[in-house]
Amino acid sequence: MTYWKEYYKNNASLIKSKQKERYHGMTKKAKKEMLESLKEKRLNETDDERENRLGKYRENYQINRDQRLEYQKNYSNKQKKYIKSLEKKIKDLQEHIS
Repeated sequence: MTYWKEYYKNNASLIKSKQKERYHGMTKKAKKEMLESLKEKRLNETDDERENRLGKYRENYQINRDQRLEYQKNYSNKQKKYIKSLEKKIKDLQEHIS
């Protein structure tokens, strides 16, 4: 493996965060031009390149799937606890008023 392939493999999250920062720093016009160039690139790609790109998307989706499900589960549990606590407070207030 070449140096750069190894570097990108080992520092993927750092590179992605830098790309996000760079994108957020762009003007609207620059963002639009960049997105147009990406669309053109996708239109001109071969079947093998497309298959490779979509395969990588699927891989990343599967890797992040468990994290997303865990987050949703925790969020749901927090909401349920919060609602129960509010219901309990309402009952206590009703009893206190009566």
